[in-house]
Amino acid sequence: MRIVDGQVELQSALSTGSYDVFIAPFREGATIELAARTSFLPIAASLEEEVQAKRLYRHVMVPDKHELKHYLKAIHQSLKKRV
Repeated sequence: MRIVDGQVELQSALSTGSYDVFIAPFREGATIELAARTSFLPIAASLEEEVQAKRLYRHVMVPDKHELKHYLKAIHQSLKKRV
């Protein structure tokens, strides 16, 4: 697991090519999808973002209503579809 903070660290992480899934704010989706060929698991910061994200992605995480087990389940399902 690698946690990045900011555009510089994100670009550095994307350039390595060694990742299975990206978990990031929904608003970062375009940056991640342009640079990566991997699963993106968006985190919606608001109801509006949740609605937008669900139009584009099968799994969307919403921090205020999900517990850790839901995050892990979404990550597992995202990785499972890569196999």
